[in-house]
Amino acid sequence: MSFYQENIDILCSKYPAFKEDILDRFTKSPDMIISDSRSGLPTAVIDGKFIHSNHEPIKEAEKLVASEISHKSTACIIEGFGLGYYVEAILKLRPGIPVIIVEPSAERFLKSLEARNLSYIFTSPLVSLLIANKSDSIRLLLPGLPRGCIQLFKHRSLYELDYEYYKE
Repeated sequence: MSFYQENIDILCSKYPAFKEDILDRFTKSPDMIISDSRSGLPTAVIDGKFIHSNHEPIKEAEKLVASEISHKSTACIIEGFGLGYYVEAILKLRPGIPVIIVEPSAERFLKSLEARNLSYIFTSPLVSLLIANKSDSIRLLLPGLPRGCIQLFKHRSLYELDYEYYKE
């Protein structure tokens, strides 16, 4: 079975509306090109720009999360999914904190499902997805987050592509 099908099966199981809301309405992005990094792990290019390291995407993600996500954080909202490296790093390096993934492009999200096994992310009870939702839909999930330090994490390359969405 392909990564894509495995990831789809998990998402449809965890989020029953995923098929109708995402799969039946959107197609995979032709603009996001998945290739191998120098380490052999997948990376992706959009509009000629890498959205993850072309050398060591896992190490880059872990280094950035370690420096930008405080140990005092009680939850994290990540702006942009990419290939999920940053989400995995947050789950690994800041265990126990809820993570909300905000990704405005269902097309890019679907394309990312081809690249790697994302079951660690999608089976986590700490992860919530907002894919192709209106930007104000985050307000529905905020009351369920623990009180304290809710941190925003911008996936910079993707944030720039969808700047107006995230600004809103």
